[in-house]
Amino acid sequence: MNPGGSSGGSAAATAAGIAPISLGADGGGSIRIPSGYCGLYGLKGTTIVNRVPNDPDPVSGFVWNISTVGPMSRNVKDAALIMNVISGPDLRSYNNLNEDPPDFMKSLDKDLKKLKIAWSPDLGYSEVEVDTEVKSITEKAALTFEELGHVVEEATPELEPPWKIVDTFVAPMVAFFFGSIYDEHMDELMPYTKEFIELGLKITGIDMAKCLFKIEQWRAKMKDFFEKYDLLITPTNAIPRFPIGKRSRKLGCGIIEWEYFPFTHIFNNTGQPVASIPCGFTSDNLPVGLQIVGRSEDEVTVLQSSLAFEEARPWADKRPPVS
Repeated sequence: MNPGGSSGGSAAATAAGIAPISLGADGGGSIRIPSGYCGLYGLKGTTIVNRVPNDPDPVSGFVWNISTVGPMSRNVKDAALIMNVISGPDLRSYNNLNEDPPDFMKSLDKDLKKLKIAWSPDLGYSEVEVDTEVKSITEKAALTFEELGHVVEEATPELEPPWKIVDTFVAPMVAFFFGSIYDEHMDELMPYTKEFIELGLKITGIDMAKCLFKIEQWRAKMKDFFEKYDLLITPTNAIPRFPIGKRSRKLGCGIIEWEYFPFTHIFNNTGQPVASIPCGFTSDNLPVGLQIVGRSEDEVTVLQSSLAFEEARPWADKRPPVS
């Protein structure tokens, strides 16, 4: 079965007990997607102005401006420990928060304040079909926070489906970094890679300007949304794990599987810290993940609420047979 990606190998190794913890590089969900599919806790810190400094060489990732490194672990405290190690100012990186981070481990010893939480089963994307079991499991998990004394209500930011905008944003970067491979090895590329590079070569400056303006609107709407709510909760992935090699082209184009992973990439562009937390299993015993989205720069509340959920619905003892 597909472990999700990218960073799928690291997630599978951690789930199998080969490594106690691993790092993922998340430019559109590559910590949260595999964490959701492998039954792990994964945390993407604040992006745009990053909590965790990026590699100063942008060629290391074609979405370096919205990507970040973060932990994938068996429990919340391990992730907080790793965040203490990898967060903080770095003079080599131009787009990270130039301040000392909170002590994420110590923050877990503090009481969690009463929160107002928005639950959205699909972020209002009418084109997305969320699997029936995934929706049921994640909704039940979201209501666990009511049992813990918090206010939970169904609400969604006024966002539009991101596929066209993000395809427009990412494809030119792919074409820029990998255009020479296309020129020299076009016949050897996978069809979806070729398609995405060709899209990037067609994007105009006006297309990119419209895209960047729309992303700024998303950021403003998310800022307004978090004036009312402390957290936003969604499914991590729209469907359970699926066989390796299966691909979807129903929504968008190129390398991003929007039909399967429609809820992760948007928060790289809007910048909020987001965790994926294990919240249950399907009837086929496949893990399901719940996304917990916080205000920009507020990883503490995401971690504290994650720990509260872990204590109410523990999962660390549930391991795959190979481990």
